[in-house]
Formats: sequence, C-alpha cells, structure tokens
Amino acid sequence: MIERFWDEQASGFFLRGKDESPLIVRLKEIYDGAIPSGNSVAALVLLKLGRLTADRQLEELGRRALEGFAQTVGHAPFNYPQMLIAWDFVVGPTKEIVIAGEPSALQTVKMVRAIHDRFLPRTVTVMHSVGPDQQAIEALVPYVKAQGLPSNESTAYVCENYICNLPTTDLERFADLLEPPARSTI
Repeated sequence: MIERFWDEQASGFFLRGKDESPLIVRLKEIYDGAIPSGNSVAALVLLKLGRLTADRQLEELGRRALEGFAQTVGHAPFNYPQMLIAWDFVVGPTKEIVIAGEPSALQTVKMVRAIHDRFLPRTVTVMHSVGPDQQAIEALVPYVKAQGLPSNESTAYVCENYICNLPTTDLERFADLLEPPARSTI
C-alpha cells in the first residue's frame, strides 16, 4: 500500500497506484460517506499496526497521512468521521492488551470476551497463544516474548503506551484495568 499509493510530496494515499496508467489527475479521496475513505482507513490501520508491532515508522506514516489532511478536516470535521477516529487514536491514551494463554482455554475465552464486550477504540489487542502459533506472533509483535504464562494460567497484560500494569489472571482485576480512569468532577 505504501509503496504503490503513498504521496511523498504531500502525504496521503492516491486512489490509483504508481504502476497504473496515468490519468490527468491522481486523486486522493478523504470524504467519509457511507463507506469510509481509503485515506481515513489507511491512516488508522497504520497507526494501529504501528502500535501493535511497536513500529514507530508505521505510526509516523499514519500521523503524516492525518496531518496532510488536517486543514481540510478542520473546515468541516463532520464530513470525516473515520478520519476523526484516527485522530482520536493519535491523541490517546492508547492501550496495548496481550492475552497469553491457550486460545481455547475457558479463562482465555472469558478474557477475550471481556475485551469484546467493551467499546475500546484506542486499543490494540494481541493473542499470545501457547503452541504452534507462538513463534509467529512473537516474530510480528516482539514485545510479547516477555509476556507469557507466569503461573501456567491464562494471563492478561494491560499496558498504556507500552507501560504495563502487573499481569493478572483475575477476571475482575482485568475488567477493572479495561475501564477508563475515573474523571474528576471538580
């Protein structure tokens, strides 16, 4: 995607690849209609993939894509809801959640369900499974190597900007960690 569609001069992604026959104008769509624009989705995907894999270059490219359209979005933000979701991810705070365990274990299933039962738009999640997929996950997401099963139980790691709370096997504690911090009413 980056190689074929990225605009080095003005940032953002063109609708047609560099290897396609040229047109008079190379368009970049950002309006989010019934279907989000490719630029909105691409920016959010780069931000989340960068956060998930700890790849700062991908996150930076996602930010550059957003910054390239900031002035346009600022004039009529209601036309760009998916782009605003990407901006919200940048503003943060973001959470990285790692569930370490056997995917079919009851405790693991309950932890995954706890994540799916909540609206967590600023979150990336990875399943650090035990078994044949373990090495593949560790190759893609290197920081999970240290996040294993300290007590041979499914374990949750909830981090904010890569700073992790103590791991937990307790579902109630895990649910508490997923909740946003209480806001002051002062």
